[in-house]
Amino acid sequence: MVVFVFGYLAGRTLLQGLVESTFFWQDWFLAAIIFNYAVFYIALTKKKPVVKVLFICEAIFVVYCIASNQLIMWYNTAFMFAFGVLFAMHKEKVLEVISKLLYHRKLAVLLLIVLIFCSMMRYQRFIFDTLTGILFVMLVILYTYENSFFSKFYENVGRFSWEFYLVHSRIIGIVLNRFTNNNLLAFIESAIISLGIAVVLNKTLEAFYSLISKFKLSR
Repeated sequence: MVVFVFGYLAGRTLLQGLVESTFFWQDWFLAAIIFNYAVFYIALTKKKPVVKVLFICEAIFVVYCIASNQLIMWYNTAFMFAFGVLFAMHKEKVLEVISKLLYHRKLAVLLLIVLIFCSMMRYQRFIFDTLTGILFVMLVILYTYENSFFSKFYENVGRFSWEFYLVHSRIIGIVLNRFTNNNLLAFIESAIISLGIAVVLNKTLEAFYSLISKFKLSR
């Protein structure tokens, strides 16, 4: 529903939104959400090694996208969901590994700049987009947990990350279609707007769940 509404605000017609919501595999954003969460919950329900299953299924997803000539946006950051689950389930171990891998921080930042440049030049997009995404997230994680201020900041913002993820793609479309054609400005504006909407959505859902719980208890 959230993706549908904000897709409409981004310029999609009601018919387009209905088609995308029904035939979700035609929209990379909806397809990615549904695919990743379906694999995650099935693996969890069947008591399978969730992280391993996610990485394998996402690798299969990438191969399928490449074989069927899908646009790069379908699979350029395909492994980030699995990486996030890995961190959530094994935070201390992942932090220890990241600290060792990125012992030379300045070198890691320099490598990130090189990877971003290669990605911007559209050279081997899948490889460089994937490496850029993983290295960037690793650096953010490391600096966050080494700095108490950023750690507390990201911990608070992280409470709204799911709602942020749901709306950010459509908000970028709204900003680009209605406010500015500048990609950098659109990125900054959409990040601020998306976070504000994410907070409102989160609080609204919390109030809704609380109301449902009280209703069940009263019966």
